[in-house]
Amino acid sequence: MQNTLKTFYLALITATVISCSTTEPENPHPASFEWKNSEPIILLHGLNGFAKDNYDNFWYWGGRTNLEAELRYAGYDVRTASVGPLSSNWDRSCEFFAYLKGGTVDYGEEHSLKAEHSRYGRTYEGIYPEWGTIDPATGEIRRIHIIAHSMGGTTARMVAQLLSEGSEEERNASGEEVSPLFNGKKEWIKSITTLSTPHDGSTLTYEMTSYRQRDLISSLAVDFLIKWDDDFLIHNDMNLDQWEWTQKRDGEDSLQYEMRIKEFLSRRDWEWTNKDFADFDLAPEGAWETNGWVEARPGIYYFSWGTRITYENGRGENRPNPLISLPLIPLSDILSHYTGYRSSLIQIDETWLPNDGAANTRSMKGPTLNSRDVIKNWNGLGTPPKGVWNYRGELYPMDHMQIIGMSPILSPPGDFPGLVEWYTEQAALISGLP
Repeated sequence: MQNTLKTFYLALITATVISCSTTEPENPHPASFEWKNSEPIILLHGLNGFAKDNYDNFWYWGGRTNLEAELRYAGYDVRTASVGPLSSNWDRSCEFFAYLKGGTVDYGEEHSLKAEHSRYGRTYEGIYPEWGTIDPATGEIRRIHIIAHSMGGTTARMVAQLLSEGSEEERNASGEEVSPLFNGKKEWIKSITTLSTPHDGSTLTYEMTSYRQRDLISSLAVDFLIKWDDDFLIHNDMNLDQWEWTQKRDGEDSLQYEMRIKEFLSRRDWEWTNKDFADFDLAPEGAWETNGWVEARPGIYYFSWGTRITYENGRGENRPNPLISLPLIPLSDILSHYTGYRSSLIQIDETWLPNDGAANTRSMKGPTLNSRDVIKNWNGLGTPPKGVWNYRGELYPMDHMQIIGMSPILSPPGDFPGLVEWYTEQAALISGLP
């Protein structure tokens, strides 16, 4: 089991060893549509994502291609958000708000007491401090588009929910010191596009959560990552300050860092009952809880894309294609076999078997478990409806990391024009929304 966990994170973080070579920005792509809005596009990463400048010439969004730079060169205002790579959707939502607007992260008095971590996190200058203010040129509120990968999609949904409805619990607990995020009444998002997002969770988490939280985190981030790459935890910020887990300190070698973190972890009761981490939110049970209160907002355009690398082999079995995605084959094989009841709430049947190596494809259309959201197929023609999930279809063969350029597309779908071109099409679509 421990090898499975290590393989999972190694695949999601380092599948890039076979990535495409570094590329320079291409010529701008001429717009063949009518520009109807100029809201910035925010790229929001998923599990184990990292800030765009953590590595030299390597990006979460694009791999060896700087996708943000490419889209900016094509004329779009694109910015990249950075939130906790292992944190819960709640914590990531609070970080996203502060990272964009600027200010100190406030996780909320009520939430922090329940989670048993600090209420306040880091302080940011803000990559878009004008967000939510009135644009004097148009007289309208400045909003954003979000393009989110994997867990970033469920985080984006929660951000939208909190902006709109806030949190009554946090308002009652915090009084006058409540974060603006929890006050609600903020319709600051124009569209959300999710890519390979497990809205109903991923059954791969069932192979991960047999460990207690302490064992999971120490095994992955201390035992494995330090031994794998001595510089990893220097460059890749785990952003778990609320748990008193800080990066390597100046003058601290790997052994000292490992002993400090293990000593810290041994002093806390990291039981599985603590749900304030990504692994619970990414499980179908966690999705059930989230979907019960996070709903599609009526004023937002929602789009979703699915990805898949498995195929039916003629005997009614789903199998990963080894010619498509070598790094994620072991994980895809696990997903291709997992069926049966996990709890009294959720039945895992054969519809969950097709996958992209990290998430079940059925989960990517939009939330269905304990959800009232509406999902419709949309072919890209005409104006899409607001407040419902406009499912754009399934990209096959495409794995969980290829969709963001983190590993090469060995056999791209016939209608996939190329990474930069495809993202330019998505940027054009949302920039043309009325």
